[in-house]
Amino acid sequence: MRELTPASPLAVESVIAARTDIRRYQQSLIDQSDERIADLEQRLLKSRARLEEAEKAPPPEHERAKEIAEKLGLRWQVMQHGIASSSHVRSLRRRVVLLARDLEQALRFKEVVIAGHLPMPRLPAVRLEFANMIPVEALESLEVAEASGLFDEFRVITGRNADRFGTPRRDAKVPAGRDPILVGLIGTEMFPLAWWR
Repeated sequence: MRELTPASPLAVESVIAARTDIRRYQQSLIDQSDERIADLEQRLLKSRARLEEAEKAPPPEHERAKEIAEKLGLRWQVMQHGIASSSHVRSLRRRVVLLARDLEQALRFKEVVIAGHLPMPRLPAVRLEFANMIPVEALESLEVAEASGLFDEFRVITGRNADRFGTPRRDAKVPAGRDPILVGLIGTEMFPLAWWR
């Protein structure tokens, strides 16, 4: 029978240091999230103000150009400036929608990190319908994560190459000896939820 050696102080210290490093990393993610959220809120506020202004009064240069083109009988120019004017408003609306989405994702990212999940490197992951059999323990983790409502979707990192939508590439085979990882996604950020052998 092999005798167990007691843990050296160095080993104990490295475990403790690793734990504090993880807490420090978690806190840095929360601090970065706070900065990103404040920046997004400010940008969203400005973009909404610009959109309201543009919806009330179209850009003056296009309105003036339309007036001149109408007087000169240049219908094509009237139409072009009308399109340019409305595309400016559409562009501002799109910016507001994208900033609102980014803000919502940043808020959920912070919430997930506070809950104890840490992001992992982004790797190709397949949608659940392309994954091999998922064990019950991982399905229980999936059930809890889905009930939390924090994640956009769930995928499995299998080692297969996949596109950004989670569809495996045709030539992608599962490499031998890879442990699958169940991940929750918020935007493109991945959070490990379970893994198995």
